[in-house]
Amino acid sequence: MTGGGTVALGGTITLTNNGITSLTGNGTTLTGAVTIAGAGINTVTTNGQTITVTGTEADTLQSVTARGQSSDQALILSNASH
Repeated sequence: MTGGGTVALGGTITLTNNGITSLTGNGTTLTGAVTIAGAGINTVTTNGQTITVTGTEADTLQSVTARGQSSDQALILSNASH
């Protein structure tokens, strides 16, 4: 929704990985049962009124090739300083 307005939601609201990306505005208030759930590579932490969603990719080149996977993409290695 753009341009303002009101959306009324009842019951429990669950925000997931592909859910709401921002809550803004004067007087924005979340009340009642609100669950922000991480799944897969995503975790959720809170500190006061700050909610942090972190996605951590665990695969490394070693772990991927150890599973027998490969790629036809070029890999450029350099020790040049920037």
